Amino acid sequence: LKVELGHFRGFKIYPGHGGRYAWTDGKVFQFLDAKYELAFLSERNPRQINWTVLYRSKHRKGRSEEKTLPCTQIPDG
Repeated sequence: LKVELGHFRGFKIYPGHGGRYAWTDGKVFQFLDAKYELAFLSERNPRQINWTVLYRSKHRKGRSEEKTLPCTQIPDG
């Protein structure tokens, strides 16, 4: 069972799902849906589309950040 990553969005594509697009120079790209394929073919930047993994990692979405309180010193005595 070989799971591959989609070229545009970066999600996992399981065997039997999605489709492939090949250029004449031999490069093959995998897409889960026609939505991702059309965005790739229209040369959209995945870092500017908010449903891609690259956008979410660039804009720090979905991370659980713990806010730290400033350290206070305890006076001796």
